[in-house]
Amino acid sequence: LASLGDVADRAVVARLLQALGATSAAELNIERLSGSLGTPATTIRRHIELLEMLFLIRRVPAWSSNLLARSIKRPKVHIADTGLLAYLVGADQRRIETDLDLGGMFYETFVAMELHRQISWLDERPQLFHFRDRDRREVDVVIEHRDGSVSAVEVKSAATVHERDFRGLNHLKDNLGNKFKAGALLYTGANTVSFGDRLAAVPLSGLWAP
Repeated sequence: LASLGDVADRAVVARLLQALGATSAAELNIERLSGSLGTPATTIRRHIELLEMLFLIRRVPAWSSNLLARSIKRPKVHIADTGLLAYLVGADQRRIETDLDLGGMFYETFVAMELHRQISWLDERPQLFHFRDRDRREVDVVIEHRDGSVSAVEVKSAATVHERDFRGLNHLKDNLGNKFKAGALLYTGANTVSFGDRLAAVPLSGLWAP
C-alpha cells in the first residue's frame, strides 16, 4: 500500500475497507462514507483508488443508453474476493445461507466478480455495468458487447423465483428490442426455467456451463 501512494494513516484505509465490505454490491456513496468515517471525501476517493489498484475492490459503473449519464451515476463497489468479504463482515457459511440480506450481497458480489474474471479471458472484452432507474428497476449486471448489444444477469439467493423477479430484466428487454440478447436470473435452484422470450432462471452453476 505504501509503495502505491501517500497514505498518512493506514488505519483509515483498514476502516474504509471494512466499511466497503459492509456495503459490497451497493452503490458507492463517497459522502456517506466520509461522514461515517470522519474522513474528508478527497481522502476517501484517493484511498478507494489505491484499494482498486491492489485488486481488493472493484467498481462497476452504472449503465445507461445515454453515454453522458453513465459518467454521472454512481458505480457499485464490490469486494473482489468473497473470502475476504466474509472476513470483513465476520460471516461464516451458515450465516450467509440463512441471512437473506447478507446472502444476497455475497451472491451478487460473487457473480459479478466471476463474470469479470471470465470476461478477462476474451479477446473482444465486453464491459460490465449495473442498472438502476428512478423507478427503482434494477439489474445486477449488464454486459454490453462491442457491437452495442446487451446481455443481463440478475442474482437471487433463493431456490425459487417468480415473474416479479424479472422486472428489471423485462424493462431492459422491452426498451432495447433486438439489442437485448438474453437475460438470466441466477438462483440457487437446480433447474433452468424459461420465463418468456430470451429470459430464463438459471442455476448458479450456469456460470460455468459450456
